[in-house]
Amino acid sequence: MTACQERTTPSERAQQFRRISELLFGFMGQFFSRITAEYLAEHDRWLTSGAAAREETVRAILDGRPVREETARELLAYRLEGRHLAVIAWSDSPAADTTGEL
Repeated sequence: MTACQERTTPSERAQQFRRISELLFGFMGQFFSRITAEYLAEHDRWLTSGAAAREETVRAILDGRPVREETARELLAYRLEGRHLAVIAWSDSPAADTTGEL
């Protein structure tokens, strides 16, 4: 802005300041769009890799394949030792307040 003031006539400054603003906002808009796209892509890769690793670990456990208990516990954030009980519950008529009935 200072250089623009020093190198332009008073009658040209408003137009030049507008041009500088357009260029800067255009650049920043593109920059943030690209940064956002890269962040989202990396975030998706991170989620997918973690989810895939957790799913593979659970499948291995359920299939009876050997897994390192400590690694599985850390990956799943769940204690594997001891007995576990699973329950499947459903409703024939899904409604907003069936949770209590289940």
